[in-house]
Amino acid sequence: MASPFKDDALEGFQRLSPNVWLLERGRPSRINSGAESANGGVQSPSTIVLLTWMNASLRNTARYIKGYTKVYPTAHILLVTNTNIDIQFRSDAKQQKRIAPAMEVLRGDTEKRLLVHLFSNGGAQQTCQLARLYRKVTGGELLPVQAMVLDSGPGLSRIKQGVAAMTVGLPKMWILRMMGILLTYISLTLLVVLARIRGTDVISRSRDSLNDIELMDGNMSRCYIYSLADPMVAWQDVVSHAEEAEEKGWRVVTEKYVDSGHVAHLRQDEDRYWGAVKSLWASSKS
Repeated sequence: MASPFKDDALEGFQRLSPNVWLLERGRPSRINSGAESANGGVQSPSTIVLLTWMNASLRNTARYIKGYTKVYPTAHILLVTNTNIDIQFRSDAKQQKRIAPAMEVLRGDTEKRLLVHLFSNGGAQQTCQLARLYRKVTGGELLPVQAMVLDSGPGLSRIKQGVAAMTVGLPKMWILRMMGILLTYISLTLLVVLARIRGTDVISRSRDSLNDIELMDGNMSRCYIYSLADPMVAWQDVVSHAEEAEEKGWRVVTEKYVDSGHVAHLRQDEDRYWGAVKSLWASSKS
C-alpha cells in the first residue's frame, strides 16, 4: 500500500512507484460545484496527468501542481516523472513497468474527463509510453484524453539542444560542470548516431507517436505552448508538429511566447498560461 510522500513540494501525494505520484481529491456532492461556477459552468477534468521534462525536480513541478489545485480543485492529479536514464537507456518494457501503477488510476476513473499536460521531449516520451501501456492492458482501447497541453515540445533530435536539456542539473562548480557537459556531449553524439543507424531515435519516435491516430485519441483538443527563445527545443519543431496534428484532424491552438525559456512560460506570465489551459479545456469535447 502506498504511503504519503514526505516532501513539502508534493504534500498529500501518494508515491505509487519510482516515477508515479498521485494526489486524490474529493469530488463535489452537487453537479454545479463552486469550482465549475468559477470556470464558467464548465465541468472540470476528473483526472489531470502531469508528465514532466527530463530530470525535473519535484520543487520545479510544484508550481504547476499548485496552479492546478486552484484552477480545478476537484480533479485528481497523477504526476509522472522521468530521467535521462529512463528516456535514453531503458527499454519500453522497463519504462512501462515503472509507470504501471498509473493504469489502476486511469482505468478507475469512470468519468474519463482526462487532461494531459506534458513537458518537453521527456514528457512526450512518457505520454507515449502511458498510451501504449493503456492500449495493451485494455485490449486495444485508446487513452481517453479530452485535452492535451504540450509545453515546450515535442522537438527533434538535435545534439546542441539535447546537451542543454540534459545538463540543467549539473553542479555549478565550473570544472565539474564543464566535465559533465563534455561527457554528455560525447555520449549524446554517440547515442544519436547509433540511434539513427538503428532506427531507434526515441525523440523522433515519440514525436511521431503523438500524431499517430492508432495510438492517440482523435477527439482530443491540443494546445502547444512554446517560445521563440527556447534554447533546448527549436520553436520550428513545435510548430511543425502542431501543423501536422491539425492536418490529421486534431483541434489545435498554439500559444507563442517571445522570450521565455524552456518550460519557463508559466514563470513569465502566470495569468496568460492558465488562461490558455482553461480555454483549451472549455473548448474540448468529452
